[in-house]
Amino acid sequence: MAELEPKRARLEEEAEDKHAASSSSPTGSDAPAKAEDKKLEPSPDTSTASDAEAETKQKQAEPATTEPAKLEATEAEKRKVLLKKLNTLLLDDRKFPKAAPVLCKLMETDLRRDTSEEFFPLLQKLDALASRRQGNPASMAAYRDIFSLAHRNMDAFSDKHTFQLRTMVLYHVTCHRLNTDDTYQFAQAAKVAHEAIEQLDTAFPKQSDILLGMEITQYVPTDAEKRERLDAIVRVLSTLFQHRKKQWAKTSVDLAFKLAGDRRLIFDQVNRERIDDMYDSIKELRSASTLGTKRSANPRGMFKSWAA
Repeated sequence: MAELEPKRARLEEEAEDKHAASSSSPTGSDAPAKAEDKKLEPSPDTSTASDAEAETKQKQAEPATTEPAKLEATEAEKRKVLLKKLNTLLLDDRKFPKAAPVLCKLMETDLRRDTSEEFFPLLQKLDALASRRQGNPASMAAYRDIFSLAHRNMDAFSDKHTFQLRTMVLYHVTCHRLNTDDTYQFAQAAKVAHEAIEQLDTAFPKQSDILLGMEITQYVPTDAEKRERLDAIVRVLSTLFQHRKKQWAKTSVDLAFKLAGDRRLIFDQVNRERIDDMYDSIKELRSASTLGTKRSANPRGMFKSWAA
């Protein structure tokens, strides 16, 4: 009996070990339940990570979209500050010639359709001061440069400002270029004068069309703007007339006065008389020249027409 006791104890221990092993492994009924529990467990929350990524991308994209706008705003502020300074310098007769190139540079870089309203008031002020600066060659050259640049960028201005600028260009560019002994420059300026005179046919809408309420597609200038344009044309004609005695200028001058004579009724009474006086003088010069030519060809009065 004593020998059987150890064997019994060993068998009982083995039975307990087997029971423990079987209880630790899932049975057929327990496995599906645990699998179901795993299915019901919530998956890791990825919404926070995706939101963070989206926010990061948005921040990275923001500089690309806002940077040009900020840069444009900065450039606009700089332009306004510079124009404000130029308003002071350019209105000073003594400082004007040196400040003019700065304005030209700014116009070259910043004059556009959306910025022309910032430049035009300054051009108007310069135009008003031109008469008192006539005697200064440096100032006149600066006027020529400024308004030549404005003329090349005429498309940047509104219709109203374009009409006014064309008048200013006649004063400050065309007249200036006509005062030269350079035959090519004179011919080019005279051509501009001829075109300006011819454009009088269409520059002013017919009063009858306006009264009848017809559709007018072009800019309708005020009476003051009309007078300024016609005064500018007469000023150009006066400048041309001063060169009439130069042999190389005669053709251009005579053509300008013929074009103006054909349109003399467009001008007011005062300007009409001025044109007539200059044109009569040209006719006298032409007659004297013709008479002198005939006399030189027949110095002894051999023809009966001259003998009489």
